[in-house]
Amino acid sequence: MRKPKLLVGTADEHLRSLVFKALGERFNIEATDDGTHLLEMARSHHPALIIIDLFIRKLDGLQLCYILKSNGETKSIPIIAVSNLLAKDHALQAGANFFLSSPFKTKQLVEAVEKLTRL
Repeated sequence: MRKPKLLVGTADEHLRSLVFKALGERFNIEATDDGTHLLEMARSHHPALIIIDLFIRKLDGLQLCYILKSNGETKSIPIIAVSNLLAKDHALQAGANFFLSSPFKTKQLVEAVEKLTRL
């Protein structure tokens, strides 16, 4: 059976590694540190889920959430926003479905993914 696609947008190697270790068996994961590239990937791959670090380069995570949720092709894709700042309200207003404040436990990430994807 083919694994669903999960996109990760972050320059943080620790976050990227955590996602691959925690979710790699269930998802086909692709990662980038470039917000513009992540937007292109979301439009072309139609992933089951996107995890966005709010500090992604070239197109910040809040802008990216807003653009994805404003586009008919991508608005239904669940988004988990991640930040070490107290940005939950901003992220949810921009369109994120869930917010994780860094640092977080692997269990919190897995539970959020399961809630949003029902896998």
